[in-house]
Amino acid sequence: MAVIPWKGGMQERETARPARPVHCRVCTILIGKGYEEARPIPLTNGRGYICWQCYASIRRQTARRAADRQSQDSSAR
Repeated sequence: MAVIPWKGGMQERETARPARPVHCRVCTILIGKGYEEARPIPLTNGRGYICWQCYASIRRQTARRAADRQSQDSSAR
């Protein structure tokens, strides 16, 4: 069973793990058994995988953009 991140938090569900190493769609490192990143995170659109570091970076960027939008909305009032 794999732990799959999603917008609201973490969710456990059965997912097919790649049998061979895959490239992260963001930083292009190899992810798989024996590599620095062992568990790939499947993209929600089904178009590949990302590593945990890129996933964390995307989450921070998303949170930062949401906070910026919220502060712009508050100042516009």
